[in-house]
Amino acid sequence: MSQSMINGLPDHIVQVGQWIDQERQGRKGRCCFVTVGATASFRALLSEISTPQFLQTLQENGYSNLRIQTGWDDWEWFCHRVQKLTYPELHGLHITTFPITETIKDEMLRTRGALNGQLAGCVIGHCGMNTINSLGEVCRLMPVAYAL
Repeated sequence: MSQSMINGLPDHIVQVGQWIDQERQGRKGRCCFVTVGATASFRALLSEISTPQFLQTLQENGYSNLRIQTGWDDWEWFCHRVQKLTYPELHGLHITTFPITETIKDEMLRTRGALNGQLAGCVIGHCGMNTINSLGEVCRLMPVAYAL
């Protein structure tokens, strides 16, 4: 599978670097982290979270960052889907996507809020075992069933 490259680095690495730069600049908007796992495709969830309506709902509730772990199977598909959104459809959100992460707990911790005024965000997941175990270690867990 080919990866998008920027300045010789995989696109997702550059995007993570941009996130770190924004954190240093004190960006205080809420963060939503979406994980669909690394082993199975979950395009229904990915499709829903990349609609202008969902993005608008995030923006209206104080979110400025949406981070999505797609898994390898859907990463390129999802990147192309997001790239097709127009600037107004993004509603000012900074969207970062990556296929997998070794530090899922760190991603979840970004959503907790902080003493610097950043409000708590949320984690949306597919309820895989790694997601549930990691969530239980970093925050309160509130499972919500969603029928497709």
